[in-house]
Amino acid sequence: MSGPAGPASPGDYGATHGPQDGQPGPIQPIQVPPPTSAPPPAAQPPVVQPSPAQPPVGTPPSGWQSGASAVGRTNWLGGLTAASGTIAMLLFFICGFVFDGWGWSWLFFFLPALVGAFARGARN
Repeated sequence: MSGPAGPASPGDYGATHGPQDGQPGPIQPIQVPPPTSAPPPAAQPPVVQPSPAQPPVGTPPSGWQSGASAVGRTNWLGGLTAASGTIAMLLFFICGFVFDGWGWSWLFFFLPALVGAFARGARN
């Protein structure tokens, strides 16, 4: 079998026509300039203005308040509704692994819908 460079011999298997390790070739390393003697000066951080003064003691807070519903009581039913999906998944796996109840424990996934319906009914 002959290639573009001429006939091939058994010792030429895998030989290339390009430069080999240690031989000079057309690919030369990129010359990198030496580093400068001093790095450029760092930018100064911006000046942070102090926050405005707090309202006087005894002034009721305005706007959104965590943990309180529109009527001012703790919204525990909303928290139960939010957690019901995770609770249903945990009940599904516990009943499936502990009691081998995989055939019926899927019913726990109706729990978020039932809790949500109860929460809507309790609000009205």
